[in-house]
Amino acid sequence: MAEDFLGDASVLDDGDDAHPVLANWTAQRVHVPDPQNQVGGAEGQITAEKPAVAVQLGGSHCEVLDNYIHDMMVGVAGSVGRLSPDGNTRDYSAVAHNRIAYNKVYHSQYGFILGDDDWLVENNEVNRLFMFTPGNKYDDCDYSRFFGKGCVERYNYYHGSSSSESRVAQVDCLQTFTVNGEIAQDLVFENNTCFDFHQMCMVESAPSSMGTEISPRHSR
Repeated sequence: MAEDFLGDASVLDDGDDAHPVLANWTAQRVHVPDPQNQVGGAEGQITAEKPAVAVQLGGSHCEVLDNYIHDMMVGVAGSVGRLSPDGNTRDYSAVAHNRIAYNKVYHSQYGFILGDDDWLVENNEVNRLFMFTPGNKYDDCDYSRFFGKGCVERYNYYHGSSSSESRVAQVDCLQTFTVNGEIAQDLVFENNTCFDFHQMCMVESAPSSMGTEISPRHSR
């Protein structure tokens, strides 16, 4: 059995693996598979200051469905990964098996930043990226970014960005890089429709073994 939770801002984060907590969300509906998880209330629910991350997932087996997210830094974000003791790689397995579907992200700096394993991101729309940050050297806007292993991004519609609003950004439909211990492996990017971008797919892998099996196909 599952429950839907309504509100006006959201972060799913787990104090432990079994009990994700909701706070800081701007989404309309977050679908959590376990109805015994406590959301808001005693666990705390706060209002996000815009622009911020709208939905921050820190647990597994969650769904973010049918939300309208606007004027935020990031629509939905996963984990930055746990750095290995030697500092060479990151482990994203604590945030896994999540589904992001039927959401619309509007006038935000990033659509989806996927830091996770085995996610499904499908049938979403990201429209009109906007740079809220000052426009310094490393500021950017992207429809989606991917880090982790084994994710599928399909049937999404990315469009509507302009250079006047994305400013110094090189707008990518999909971007990943592995220069700070990140990994990006076994991603399928298929049947997505993309307009108004600089590059469909930007991959920077150093060393090359950290970014493998990235398959863009049937996207246009």
